[in-house]
Order: sequence, then structure tokens, then C-alpha cells
Amino acid sequence: MKNKILTLIAVLCLSLLSNPAKANNPKRSSDSLCLEISGRLLKVKAVEDREYKVELVYNGEIVDSLTLKDKNEFKFNLKKNTVYGIRITKKGYVSRIISIDTSLPQFAKAFFRFQFDTELIETAFSKNLDQDALDFPIALISFNQQMGCFYYSEEYTSNIKRQLYLGEKFLK
Repeated sequence: MKNKILTLIAVLCLSLLSNPAKANNPKRSSDSLCLEISGRLLKVKAVEDREYKVELVYNGEIVDSLTLKDKNEFKFNLKKNTVYGIRITKKGYVSRIISIDTSLPQFAKAFFRFQFDTELIETAFSKNLDQDALDFPIALISFNQQMGCFYYSEEYTSNIKRQLYLGEKFLK
């Protein structure tokens, strides 16, 4: 009887160690990766500090970060069915957030890639912009079923830029 209990405990421990629940951590389980997202900054003025920081955020926590020189590309591999944020910060500029939803339909089995370029807004210039709009992500990226790949919401980005620069409210 004692051997059966010990065997049961050993099997239980082994099953817990190989539990797919570990896949909930976006830094683990390469078999659940679905998207390589990469990007770079454009139109950054040459200043003393040429570095910028890119953070991959999941559930309010930073799961990965990179410090790069101006215009160098960053890359992250993302787990499917997860919502991430990419926060880009640079001294003298307003931080920007890009939101990525990696939810996939059942038929989408491939590993996807999405590349984007973005610009940061100088802190001095941002005083002329709609301050509320600066808190919103500049882009929403998700799987576009019609296109069969990841793409950004053109309507959302257009609306947020209009609100930023013209003070127009989002369309209803």
C-alpha cells in the first residue's frame, strides 16, 4: 500500500512538472508561440542619449525588455491567445504603447510574422496634443481573418491620430 501511494505521488509530481498550465507564462512553451513581432523607430533626432527601451508587457508585468540604439530593430516571439503590450520609451519623448492580441481562429496553425515602424513624439511637442489621447495605444494589432495574417486596425490608428493632433473625439 505504501509503494502505491509513493508511486501515485511520484506520478502526480511528474504530471505537475509537465503541466500545460506553464504555457500561461508567455516566456515559456515554444510550441504555443504564434507570432514574431518586430519593429523599429523612425525619425528620431540625434541626441546625446541614442538608446531607447522596448518592453513586452503581459498582464501588467514586464516579461521581456530590450535596450537598443536609435533605429535598431527589436523582436519578440509571442504566445497565442494572449494580449500583450509593447511599450517604447526614450528620453525626451512620450512613451508609446502598441497593443497585440494573439487570439487565433482554429484554422490558423502557422507561425506568423508582423513588422512595423513607428515614431515617437517629442515631449516638448506633446504639450500641443490631446493629453488624454496620449494614454491610448497608438495601434491595435490582431489576426485579420479576411487577410489571413496579423495586421493593425487602420480605423483605430487613424482615429487615435486624429484625436491626438486635431482633438477630434473617436467616431461612434
